[in-house]
Amino acid sequence: MKVTIYKSIAFAVVLAISVFAGQAQELQNQYQDIRMERSADGKMFSVHMSIKPSKMIRSQEIMYVFPSLVSKDSVYRTELKPIAIAGNKRFRVLKRHKRLGNESSLNRLPQVEPVKVSDIHKTGDIIISQHIPFERWMAQSHLKVREEIFGCANCRKVELSSTVDKANIPLFSSQDYKYSYIEPAAVAVKRYEESFESKVNFVVARYDLQTNFENNAHELSRLDNFVIEALKMKGTTLDQVFVTGYASPEGDFNSNRILSERRANTLAVYVKSKHPGVKKAPAFRVNSEGEDWAGLRKAVVESDIDYASEVVAIIDKYKTDKEREADIKKLDNGRVYIQLLKDFYPPLRRTTFRMGYAVRPYTIEEIPEIFDTKPGLLSQNEMYRLAKFNLSKGKDVLGVYEAAYKQFPSDVIAALNYANALLQYKQDAAKALNVLQPHMADVRALLPMAIAYHMQGDEIQAEKILKTAAEKGDKDAKRILKM
Repeated sequence: MKVTIYKSIAFAVVLAISVFAGQAQELQNQYQDIRMERSADGKMFSVHMSIKPSKMIRSQEIMYVFPSLVSKDSVYRTELKPIAIAGNKRFRVLKRHKRLGNESSLNRLPQVEPVKVSDIHKTGDIIISQHIPFERWMAQSHLKVREEIFGCANCRKVELSSTVDKANIPLFSSQDYKYSYIEPAAVAVKRYEESFESKVNFVVARYDLQTNFENNAHELSRLDNFVIEALKMKGTTLDQVFVTGYASPEGDFNSNRILSERRANTLAVYVKSKHPGVKKAPAFRVNSEGEDWAGLRKAVVESDIDYASEVVAIIDKYKTDKEREADIKKLDNGRVYIQLLKDFYPPLRRTTFRMGYAVRPYTIEEIPEIFDTKPGLLSQNEMYRLAKFNLSKGKDVLGVYEAAYKQFPSDVIAALNYANALLQYKQDAAKALNVLQPHMADVRALLPMAIAYHMQGDEIQAEKILKTAAEKGDKDAKRILKM
């Protein structure tokens, strides 16, 4: 008899285990309209779903539904708020216990306000919406549901668990980084200018050139070298020469203007006689700016001399040289004027040479040499071609885009190319953002800005900018966000 009993018990246990294992294959409730999404500001994660309760929940039973988010690698888990569904008898018992304050017998069960299963069948499904702070692992997480059914004695009768949905929220990652370089438009004719400031000295009130006077030998040598280099620049045609004389603002205004023009003419004649090539320029002009009050004002502003603000105020107040000189001479009993004569006026007495050129396009074979010697002769398109050439040869690319940006600082294409190079070759996100900030209105600046913020660890800002780029039509941003 005992053997039979043991066999019966063993058979019952095996049967129970088999039933439990079979039940674990499929949840009893139906979970529908599941939606997992991230808030617009990127800070919250929401789970929405409807639950159609099982009709198999008996009157004395209660079912607990435990939803949870589990990371793709199962390392992270966040439990969501559970739901309790009670059969009719169990619902009345729970209400009576609560009304009488006799809830001690329920302490080992989750303390969740239950809903009555018959009410749900009449009114519709249970609608669930839960919101939790977003963590990046949630983007590829799966929603897991565990159902536990307890009988009248609070014994667990059934436990089922299954994944009901998977999140697929696109995230911006380093694998999405894409660096785009824009080819600037080619130009058929370029313009280039160079200036030189000559400090050749003249005897007071005279304009004849004395090569051995003061430091003139050195200054004339500098002028000669400038003209020689200017005439032999590869691919250029000199077509403009402007010689301008300046005087320091002491003495008679008209006399200073005439004297500075004559001195400018003297140096122009010297250059023409020594370097005949300059005479080929169709435009060769000599003129005088006279007293250089603007140059004096700039020099004083940049200095730390006493009464600097008063000198600037006097220059701004009056329009004529006599009034200005008179008031400046009154400052500090004339000491300020003496200091200006000694330290500030001599550099103002000068002659500038400005030469303009037409520059032809360069071949890719010529561009590297020009970049090393006279990068100012290159167009932005030629620098772009050089960067591509260097890339194919394993040479410096960042330096070329940097030079283009410095040469064309207000050009959006120069800024975009340089910023992309900073990110790709140096991972310098801070500098790239500084370059891009003035061009935020251009949709092409948004993806590199998003990359820069992401490099800095500001994922929220990066994804916000990426979303804006996608909304404005950026194809790469749309691809990343699967829009």
